[in-house]
Order: sequence, then C-alpha cells, then structure tokens
Amino acid sequence: MKFKFAISGYNENINALKLLEYSEKGIRQLDYLKLNDPSFITSYGDIIFTYTKNPLKMLAICTKGEYTDKLNIIAEYPLELKSMTHLTFSKKNNCLYGASYMDGAIIKLDYKDNIFSNLKLISHKDLYGVYSKCHAIITNEDETKVCCVNIGTDTLYFYDKDLNCVKSIKLKNGCGPRHAIWVGNLIYCVTEYSNEVVVVDYDKGAIQYLSTLKQETIESKQESYGATLFKRGSKIYVSNRGEDTIAVFRIGKEGILAYLESFSVWGKHSRHMIEYKDVIITCNKNSHSISFINIKTHELIRNIGIPNPSGVCIVK
Repeated sequence: MKFKFAISGYNENINALKLLEYSEKGIRQLDYLKLNDPSFITSYGDIIFTYTKNPLKMLAICTKGEYTDKLNIIAEYPLELKSMTHLTFSKKNNCLYGASYMDGAIIKLDYKDNIFSNLKLISHKDLYGVYSKCHAIITNEDETKVCCVNIGTDTLYFYDKDLNCVKSIKLKNGCGPRHAIWVGNLIYCVTEYSNEVVVVDYDKGAIQYLSTLKQETIESKQESYGATLFKRGSKIYVSNRGEDTIAVFRIGKEGILAYLESFSVWGKHSRHMIEYKDVIITCNKNSHSISFINIKTHELIRNIGIPNPSGVCIVK
C-alpha cells in the first residue's frame, strides 16, 4: 500500500507544510514549504488548501505539474483577519468555506481555474456577541447547506450554500462544540469542554449527548478535551486530548450512538485525525509525532516525529 499525504502545524518560518509518501517500507518526505502557522489543511485531488499568517493569506497549493511531487503555490488571497481555524472545500459550489476562532467569523471564497475571488465574510461577533468563536465549518452531503460550529455560543448555525442564514440549533450551555460531521439529516458533533459527542437532528435539534471518555477518566476527573471525529461504515470515531484516546461508537437505529470501546492515539494531544485505507493518521501536537494506527486491530503501525503537527489530509 502506498499513498501521499500532507501535514501542517503550528510552526513559523520552518518546514511547516510537508508532503510525504506512506508505504510499507516507511515514510518518505517529498517536499516542504516554509509557512507561518498553517494549523489546518484540506485537499481536493492534487490541490491542498491552507493559509499562512503575518499577513494572513489563503493558499492553493498544487502537488503535481512540471515537477512531480512538489509543492507549488498557484493561488493566494489576502484576508483581513487574525487567523483561520478550519476549512472545507466544496467541489459542487467551486468554493472554500472557512472558520476563524480568533475573529469569530466565517467566510466563503470562490475558487475556479486556480483563482480565488468573491470573498464573503460574516462576523459572528457582530451578530451574536464577543464570545463567538467559530471553530469549524462543514457542508451536508450534497453541499447545499453549510453548518458553522460556534464553540463560544454553544450553537450550530446553518446556512445555504451562499452563507445566507437559515436557522440555528442551541446545544446545552458550556459544552463547547468543536467539530462536526454531517450524515443525512444528522450532525454528529464533538464537544471540547464537556467531552461529549452530540447527535443533532437538523429538524428536531439535539437528541443525544454521550460521553467520549472512559469511566475511570470521568471518576478521576482527569483533564481532557474532545477534539475531532470521523465516520467509517456504521461507526463514529472521536479523539480525546488529555485522555489521549479514540472512542468508538456504533450508529444504531435513527442514528443514535452506542459506546463500544476506546484505544490509544499512541501520542499526546491529538488535534486532528483522518482515516484512509484502514489506517488512522493522528496529529499528536504535544508529543511532536504522527501516529499511524491499524483501524481494525488498533495497533500502532509506526510513529514519526513532526514538530507541532495539527493538520493532515490525503493528496491524490
């Protein structure tokens, strides 16, 4: 098995974005770029979308062309914001959606023919108060709706594809929703402050809250924070920072979850993770490492050192 992937992190003016190749023989670095704190990345095909700070600019980076397996910046767009936090690319709408935690804002930025254009920015701080912190932004499966996860107001805000607000769903006070995935009419949301996974029905609101921690962690009151999640088949995988585990839930009738088990992330403070070809890749920021975990056995395949990793995506 062989595939390419990219890693980004909280690093300034060093090799903060890396293009690597995974194979059974090991990990090989293909190229790198010196950027300022590209804390999150996403991709579509052979294009990586990320950002660099001071000043803040959105970037489109091609991994193919005249020089194979090289990182080439093909588009830039300046943003008058302090930072970005999360990105989602919509192929159907030819645009990039972004969320900014520090600015309490979301954006829509068109991307076509290697050109960024038509920025639309919505300030949640102006609309919903100074505590608004937009942590993630996602689309539904047919990319007709958008959801902003606001960790500061404990609310999910829903928009049409052009970021016209449609509705909002308030979660319980203080839970701190951080990331989410959208499956059919349901949104599965992981909370940072209460360490829960919340099942949200688009029409009915929140229908289930379930802890992502092991019972011994709850009883010991160990400090831990929910981080991110993904779906594979009939299961949801949720990562916890502090406990440093991945909790597994089975999706049952009407989307209700049942806890199955937890296993180690083989590192500390996993900020982001993805799954590809039976391999879970986790970015363990505090242990400065990337873990590759067999999704079936939960065993560590290998672990490599990367300074302050926080974002990972597959590159086709």
